[in-house]
This record gives sequence, structure tokens and C-alpha cells, in this order.
Amino acid sequence: MANQSAEHHRLVKEVLLGIGSDPRIRIWQNNTGVGRSLYTEDVIRFGLEGSPDIVGIHRGTGKFCGIEIKTGKAKQSKEQCAFQRMVQEFNGHYLVCRSVAEAKEWLDRIS
Repeated sequence: MANQSAEHHRLVKEVLLGIGSDPRIRIWQNNTGVGRSLYTEDVIRFGLEGSPDIVGIHRGTGKFCGIEIKTGKAKQSKEQCAFQRMVQEFNGHYLVCRSVAEAKEWLDRIS
């Protein structure tokens, strides 16, 4: 996993706050990454590689929602692109998001 910036973390939180209280959707942060055990130094992976930063369910359609946060010139990894294709092939909702305004417009479009 690439090193995520403070700007990325800030935007994740802003999107969660910006649309998280909207009654049309239920969303939560989806952490993924790699760490080491404090006791054995084993590598521990968590989360599903390629899955979006925010996941949830759309109330009106009952469909899976995924929001991948990107800042600056960052682009999706091949794993993230594959996850997006899978969600869309199963008629889920997916957004590559660079602002709270974009998330709000997306929610309006899918509702």
C-alpha cells in the first residue's frame, strides 16, 4: 500500500462527514494495509486489497457503494481499477472522489 498523506486522510474524514449523515446512504471507512505484530514481527495484512477507502449501502436501491478517495495527481492502482470493475459489473455504485462536492453530486445522481 502506498504511503497515504495527511491530505488523503483529511479528505476521507470530510467525505464521511459530508455525506455520512444523509439518510439515503450508510457509509463507513474501510481500512486496508500492512503492519507488523508487536510480539512476533510477522507481517499482518488487513482489508481487501483494491477495496475503496469508504464503503456502504444505498438505502433506496440496497446496492453496495464504494468511494475511492484520491488527492493531488494520485491515480487508482490496478487492484483498485479491478475492484471498481467488479462493483460496476454487479450494478453497484462506485466513485473515484476528489472532493466533498463531488461526493454530494454523485449521491444525488445515484438516488
